Amino acid sequence: MENYWKYFSGDNENWGIKLITCGYEQINRNAEYPVKAHPDSHLFSWEEGRTLPDYYIIYIPTGGGIFESETGQTEVKPGDAIIINKEEWHRYKPHKNLGWEEYWLGFKGEYIESYVLKDLFPNNITHIKAMGYQTDIIALFNHVLRLVGTPTKLMEKVLFGSLIQLISHFTIEDRVKINTNRHEYIVQSSIDYIRQNITNQIDYKKMSERFNLSYSQFRLTFKKATGTSLNQFLIAERIGLARRLLHNTDMEIGEVANRVGINSVFYFSKLYKQKTGKSPSHDRRNQMTV
Repeated sequence: MENYWKYFSGDNENWGIKLITCGYEQINRNAEYPVKAHPDSHLFSWEEGRTLPDYYIIYIPTGGGIFESETGQTEVKPGDAIIINKEEWHRYKPHKNLGWEEYWLGFKGEYIESYVLKDLFPNNITHIKAMGYQTDIIALFNHVLRLVGTPTKLMEKVLFGSLIQLISHFTIEDRVKINTNRHEYIVQSSIDYIRQNITNQIDYKKMSERFNLSYSQFRLTFKKATGTSLNQFLIAERIGLARRLLHNTDMEIGEVANRVGINSVFYFSKLYKQKTGKSPSHDRRNQMTV
C-alpha cells in the first residue's frame, strides 16, 4: 500500500464528533489522481467534481495544484488547507509536473456544529486557508493516523482530544503573512518554490534570476535568513518527506528514496541517518514510539 487511509462506517461518535475518514497520500509527478482505490462515495473526476455530506480538511505540506469551488478557482500552494463545507460542489488536483502531499480528515457531529463551525467557515463557504508549513499540524495528523490504526476503547478517548486539537488549528487566522521586506519575500518565496518542487530537480541559478540577483547574492541571502544553504535545506525537506512516507505507507525504502528525488538507496540511507540519527529501516520499525 503506497498510501494510508481509513473510512469509518460504524458508530464512532464520541462527545459530538464522528470521524468519517482520515488519511495520507503522496501523489507523485504525472500520477493519476484521485487514486482509484477510494470508496465510490469519495471518488470524483476533475470533469464532474463532487459534493460531500460532511465537513473535510485537506492539508498540503508539499507540492502544488489547483482547487475550484462554487466561488471560483484558486492555486494551492505548500502549507495551504482546503476547508470543505458540506453539500458544496468542489474539485481539486495536483499539478502534473509537481504532484503533492496531502493529509485529510472528514468529520461531522454536534460538537462541530455547535462550537467549531462558525470559526472553521467564517463566511459559510468552502475556501483555501493559508496555514503555512507547520510541523505541529503534521505531527497531529500523524498521531491521528496512528490512533485509528490501533482501535481500542482508550484510542477512542484519546482520538477525540486529538481531533479537537487538530481541527482547532484550522479555525484561527491564516498564518502566512505578507512580507514587506524584500529579503523576507525572496527567502519565503524560495522556500515555497522548493516545497512545491520537492521531488523535482531544482536549478538554483534560475531561481536567483527570478529575483534579479546574482547566484552568489541569492545564496548568501538565503543562508543568512535560514542558517543553512539552499542544497542543505532541500535535503532536509526531502528527508522530512521521506520520514512521513516511511511512517504512513509501506513503500519499500528504495521507492521512498525515488519518490523524494534521490536515485541512490545507499546515498539516501546515509543522508537519512545523518539527518534523523536513525536508519530508514530502524525508524520505520520504531515509528509507533516516535
